[in-house]
Amino acid sequence: MYRSDPLWKALGFTSLMMGIGAVMAGNSSAQIHGNAEFFPATICLIFVIFAQLAANSYTRYREVLYSMGYNTHIPVYKANNSTPGYDKALFYRVFSVGLGLVSLIAGLTLVSMGGIWFALVGVFILVTAWLMVGGSTPLLLSPWGCVFTFILFGPVTVISTSMLQSAHEATDPLSWFDISPALFMSGIVGFMSANAYLVYVYGNYYMYKKTMGDTFTPTFGRKATRVLVLINSFLAFGIYVWASFYLSLDNPWVAAAPSVVCFIFNIYIWWEMKHLPKYKLLTLADLACLNVLIMGVLASIVAAFVGIPDDSHMQVF
Repeated sequence: MYRSDPLWKALGFTSLMMGIGAVMAGNSSAQIHGNAEFFPATICLIFVIFAQLAANSYTRYREVLYSMGYNTHIPVYKANNSTPGYDKALFYRVFSVGLGLVSLIAGLTLVSMGGIWFALVGVFILVTAWLMVGGSTPLLLSPWGCVFTFILFGPVTVISTSMLQSAHEATDPLSWFDISPALFMSGIVGFMSANAYLVYVYGNYYMYKKTMGDTFTPTFGRKATRVLVLINSFLAFGIYVWASFYLSLDNPWVAAAPSVVCFIFNIYIWWEMKHLPKYKLLTLADLACLNVLIMGVLASIVAAFVGIPDDSHMQVF
């Protein structure tokens, strides 16, 4: 039947760890070459948090409509939505609009900082986000949902966050020196975010196998999902270690330490995908999101020690 979850769970608060981790990873990419800026990074964080909450709330709104008998192609079981004095559909719809407006305000602030190029990025995010959770066939419910998760949380979030900070000090933020850390990190975070999506779909497979037939796991199989998670884990680890040496950082093995921690975490998740009971599989999705957050936080901490000292003339206070 329709799931009756607490609000924090209904709005997917645990998935915010993925978005926050992606922004932190973008911050570490700017920080590694002395371009970190507090204010732009904070606005990016606010934007990502509220944009994710708006998308999650809209997805839940469609679930409620489906549970009431409307064909929205969202895979939930039929249920009675008749709680006295409480219109769930209206609640989630209003929530999605309100949270979306806050993210729009933050997004316009970012556009005012970054100019026309960030306006184009904003349009791309808006269109892609709608295609992922809206329309008659949301991309998140297609076999290629992991690809769009890779793009949004990898290249789009990481590179945008890094460039927005670098643009304040760098003569040419698109120079290889300033953009290369973000390019490497975007692939790392992209593969880890794709894993979080794949683990989520994998965990939902048994509950939704009759109605979620177009997502990755029902389409390609449980074994293929585990194999792809393992491949993504090795790719993220390999890119991070190679970039640590390629960028000629001081103490490259120290710089690569976050990749070792997150790789071990990824292998643990991959192993448990096959061995955990069915009813516990969804907990692995939260761990996969947590792993992206760990990557972003550890990368930012390490960048403060092995990166180029901050030469910014801007003052926060």
